[in-house]
Amino acid sequence: MMDNPTENTRDSDDHLLCMRWADWHHSRRLYAPPPPKNLLAKMRVPDATIPNPPDAPNDPELNQLNRAIAAQPRTEQKMTFLCYYLWRIPVADLMTYYHLGRDGLNSRIRRFRERVILGQHALLARRYVDENVISLALRRRQSIAHCNATRTHCGRPAKNEDAHKTG
Repeated sequence: MMDNPTENTRDSDDHLLCMRWADWHHSRRLYAPPPPKNLLAKMRVPDATIPNPPDAPNDPELNQLNRAIAAQPRTEQKMTFLCYYLWRIPVADLMTYYHLGRDGLNSRIRRFRERVILGQHALLARRYVDENVISLALRRRQSIAHCNATRTHCGRPAKNEDAHKTG
């Protein structure tokens, strides 16, 4: 999947941020409507938390992530993300519902997560970023990850690759 350790670390950090957001979101009752009463909502695993947890502190980082998520259009990627993080629907049920394998489901969630985290960074920096800028940033990030994984740059071997071939 990803061979670059920095990509794995960043992806793991992004996942942990989204897990923190989901916990924060559950405790900030005024920020969210109740989940829809559809098939996926019925499969939801009940929370083993306090029935009415106290409001969490209004963390600006998580608040901006919440704004970035809310700003995204309602697509299957967004619904998959919400089902996985917010409503804690088991992965097996999501795979069955969306007719995806584990890799396909993880890829869908990861792509949406990357998109909203870019939006969150823009909000934290108080910049307006439209859809085209986010798409361009995602393509650039994927291109850099590909170059790092294949150790090439614009079709040429990376500079440190030449040092390994001299021996």
